[in-house]
Amino acid sequence: MSSSSSPGGLLRVLGLITGLAITFGGIVSLGILRAPGEVAAQLPDPWWYMATWIAAGVFVIFSTASAAELATALPRAGAYYVYAHRTLGPFVGFVSGWTDWLNWCGATAMTIIVINEYLHLLNAGIPQFSLSLCLGIAVSFAVIQWRGVKWGTGVHNVASMIKAVIFAVLIIACFLLTGSEGSEVEAAASPSMPTGWTVVVAFIVALRGVLYAYDGWVFTAYFSEEMEDPGRTIPRSMFMGVGIVIAVYLLINIAVLRMLPMSEIVGAELAVGRAVEAVFGPLAETLITAFVTGFMIVGINLGYMFAARVIYAMSTDGLFFWQCRRVNKGGTPTVALLASLAATIIFLLFSGSFVRLVEALAFFTVVNYAILFLSVFILRRKEPDLPRPYRAWGYPWTTALTLAAALAFLAGNIMGGTGVSLTALVVVVLSYPLYLLFRRINREADRKETG
Repeated sequence: MSSSSSPGGLLRVLGLITGLAITFGGIVSLGILRAPGEVAAQLPDPWWYMATWIAAGVFVIFSTASAAELATALPRAGAYYVYAHRTLGPFVGFVSGWTDWLNWCGATAMTIIVINEYLHLLNAGIPQFSLSLCLGIAVSFAVIQWRGVKWGTGVHNVASMIKAVIFAVLIIACFLLTGSEGSEVEAAASPSMPTGWTVVVAFIVALRGVLYAYDGWVFTAYFSEEMEDPGRTIPRSMFMGVGIVIAVYLLINIAVLRMLPMSEIVGAELAVGRAVEAVFGPLAETLITAFVTGFMIVGINLGYMFAARVIYAMSTDGLFFWQCRRVNKGGTPTVALLASLAATIIFLLFSGSFVRLVEALAFFTVVNYAILFLSVFILRRKEPDLPRPYRAWGYPWTTALTLAAALAFLAGNIMGGTGVSLTALVVVVLSYPLYLLFRRINREADRKETG
């Protein structure tokens, strides 16, 4: 098999270990640190609390089945963009793609800013916000990516391994140490469980927070064009990675419940951090800060890789600057990477003005969930003979369930944030002239090339 998908294109050099690292390292982030307190605030009962994490895990497994089918049937870089473009047309694909790109660039910029803040906590000599430091971080990770796909994924693989070891140590320590006592105090201090229909509402609210902690189950699909034997490697890496994450999340939550009374978990901003404090004592605050900083550094690395691959895919379809098709010998779409770095720097320079835009772009992630599940149905109907190395388990019922959940999730986001929803609508409206502009630019470029 050739190492390159196409002459001058992305290199097909990534294997199962990288796929596992992308899934595990991409999902496990700040969500697991913050979600326990939010879930306990809604459902302050250990059994209901754990049921939420289990239900979310089932949803993620069903979702992964649909994502794996699309990623193997359409093994191209870009994930959501590719599916929207193929099933709903070029304009919907363009909106999906460029909002996903901007979302990753904006998220990367916000992550760099938060890293700066945490570095300030670790060392008071570092300013709380240093533009030069933020720019230095942004450029440094872009340089790593420039060296090639093996350099970029290599950094992520090592970071994911370290992350897994840290969680393993924490889980083992929590199970070896004696858990907290004082159930009478806990019963008096903890809020009472909701009853009747309010339990259902509380469960849905809690589930939304947990699903954010599981976000990332589709990340391997961004690299479909670079996976060796994608028909086998992609499903295996997705399901194995998700399975490991579910196991880690359940174990870490059992450990937290064992170490802390429910009254201390309810509403805690970093409930896992309190468990770390119980294990490591005075060093806990420094360890947590360093731990969170490491989480976010991994996010920067992935953010660049995702962003560059989205607009690389768009450019090959004539929906972005044609120069973004260029790939260096190391397999990095260099112009796409430079464009992503430039967008990230703009977000850094004007971060205060772009907060609402970043929130609106995150909103499109939920839209892309729905598009992904809908695309499975559309492709099954429109292209029944399309080769599908992997078929979604339980189709159509599992896919219908995840689609219904995604639409409910989307409705909840619309009702919960009218301002953000209106900003997202403005983004869609402004996308159309931009879409027409890119099509015209690429038609003229093609005409010059052939004429």
